[in-house]
Amino acid sequence: MPVEIREHLGLKEDSILQVLSIGRAMVVIPEETMVNELARQVEYVMKNENMNLEELLSSLREGRHEYESD
Repeated sequence: MPVEIREHLGLKEDSILQVLSIGRAMVVIPEETMVNELARQVEYVMKNENMNLEELLSSLREGRHEYESD
């Protein structure tokens, strides 16, 4: 997709798009993936809690063990 169109639509070079073919027209829709949203949320928590990756993983393991023992 040309740079001018991406910029106009607010898309990044690595944006995932859903393309629909309707007759002789094509409709392109930006697709927000769950993985991208999850990554943003993890990054947000890590920054706000001042956590590094090892602390985050440890916290997740503890939560899993608590869940398994219920």
